[in-house]
Amino acid sequence: MVIKIAIIGGGSAYAPGLLHAFIRHAGDFAGAELALMDIAADNLDVVHRLGSSMVEAAQANLRLTATTNRRTAIADANYVLTSFRQGGFEARHQDESIPLKHGVIGQETIGPGGFFFAMRTLPVIKAIVTEMAELAPQAVLVNYTNPTQIVAEAVNHFANVPVISICDQSNSDLQNILAALDIKKPTEVKYESVGLNHATWSTRFQVNGQDGVDLMHDACGAVLARPDVSNRVKRQFRLTREFDRVPNSYLQYYYYREETLVEAQAAPHTRAQQIVAALPDYYTH
Repeated sequence: MVIKIAIIGGGSAYAPGLLHAFIRHAGDFAGAELALMDIAADNLDVVHRLGSSMVEAAQANLRLTATTNRRTAIADANYVLTSFRQGGFEARHQDESIPLKHGVIGQETIGPGGFFFAMRTLPVIKAIVTEMAELAPQAVLVNYTNPTQIVAEAVNHFANVPVISICDQSNSDLQNILAALDIKKPTEVKYESVGLNHATWSTRFQVNGQDGVDLMHDACGAVLARPDVSNRVKRQFRLTREFDRVPNSYLQYYYYREETLVEAQAAPHTRAQQIVAALPDYYTH
């Protein structure tokens, strides 16, 4: 059966990476339609043209479509993958900066900032699951929109649409930890964790047959002394030393509240401002 996957937020600068992943696994999605949908028509056009070239270059058996109409994208879909940012990065800047004025960390999934973001996101998710029930009643919602844990809870409690919530933070954390350990090309890495989005702990970590937690213990002193390793990663090593488990890097906001607050208040720009400054070059490229 040929499947249809609607990608809500398909004009995002992150979307080409998502399309690249589908292309890499094109054998598992043979003949699938990837229906890109976004309200930012110009950005959507760029991503659609780039994605189409990627599919053609890889000779992947995938069909890429694009629309600014959400109902059109959702109609008859087997999966609806949500990856959008309601309010854009301008709103994210407010999420991050307003709490800092009151001595509280500002972050897109943590504390007041995360709650601000959830209050903007949930009405859109509600509309999407309503449209899914009408236009694609057999479809599964695959949510990649933050704050993913709140979205998953809301859909589970107040809708009849099956939902899978995903987050790639553990993968990013793992790459940073391996870099801090100076392990550039491991032959085998096994990493598993449990918990909610941005609040997870490892249950298994092995690198080339060795216990990864032991490797972090042995390297902790050297890593903490290195100026090229970020404080965020160093805090993961500190927490691993204390708990014998690898924490999600976002747990720094809970265990090192004062440190992270001071850093955020001292930073010349919020993360949202940094991303906004970089986005034009992404689309130009």
